[in-house]
Amino acid sequence: MTALTLTPTLQLGDLVLTDYPYTWLHGADFGAGQNEYEESRGLLMDGETVTSNRALSFSVLVEGATQAELAANEVALVRECDRRSNLLTVHPGADGVATVFEVARAQAVQPRSDVRESHLVRQYDVTVSAQPFGRSADLTVVGALPSDGGTPPLTPTVTV
Repeated sequence: MTALTLTPTLQLGDLVLTDYPYTWLHGADFGAGQNEYEESRGLLMDGETVTSNRALSFSVLVEGATQAELAANEVALVRECDRRSNLLTVHPGADGVATVFEVARAQAVQPRSDVRESHLVRQYDVTVSAQPFGRSADLTVVGALPSDGGTPPLTPTVTV
C-alpha cells in the first residue's frame, strides 16, 4: 500500500497561511453547516443581519527575521482579518479539491508566550463566521437565455 503525503494549504484573502512567514497549525475546526431560518417582521430593519451560522477557527504562527519584519507580517494578517468580507480557501493538497468559504470579518487573538516571543514568533487564534456551506474555487455562470433573445440550446452545459 502506498502512503499518500498531503500538503494542505490555507489561504485567507490574499495571504497564504501555509508559506513563510505564516505557519498554519493543523487541528482547525471548520464547523458544520446548518440551515438557519429567520423571520422578517418588517420591511425596514435597523442594524446588521447575520446570515452566517458556521464558525471556523484555526491557529497561525507569524514569524519574522527582525522585530520590524514580525510586526509587518502581523499587520498584514490583522488587516486581512479586518476585511468586511473575504474568502477562506482550504486545499487538502495532492489531487484534492479546494473548498472556499465566504467569510465575514475575522477575530484574531494573540495568546502571549515568552518562549515564542524570544524566537520572533507569535501565535494568532483566528475565529471567523462563514456562510453555512463551502463552494468550489472556480465559479461557473451559465446564462439562462442566449444574448440574441432566441431559443435556448436543448442540451444544458454542465461544468464540474
